[in-house]
Amino acid sequence: MEYVDGTYIRADGTSERLNDYTLTTTRTIEHSGKTWSAAWDLHVPGRKDEHYTIKPVFEGNINLSYFEQLCTVTNAAGENVGFTFCELLPGVLNEDGNSGGSTSMLKGVEY
Repeated sequence: MEYVDGTYIRADGTSERLNDYTLTTTRTIEHSGKTWSAAWDLHVPGRKDEHYTIKPVFEGNINLSYFEQLCTVTNAAGENVGFTFCELLPGVLNEDGNSGGSTSMLKGVEY
């Protein structure tokens, strides 16, 4: 079963919970033998432009057991309408069921 949950924050600072949207991965990267989603198309019915593209401002960072990156949010016209900070866990796109905890991510590190 797919889990979909998010928060829509309006310009005035008020927010509402979202669970009716579609997020499609458009780009992936690989690090430490794991695949991470790194860019997305977002469809949010009934919210302003409804279709958005989320792309990294620069390549993200691996931070122990998760991947993080700053992204731009653009509308269908290609206009920048915001920024988002994404923190991604490795288990979603990896079939081995290993969430890639900090011990497995550090195996190649020399001290």
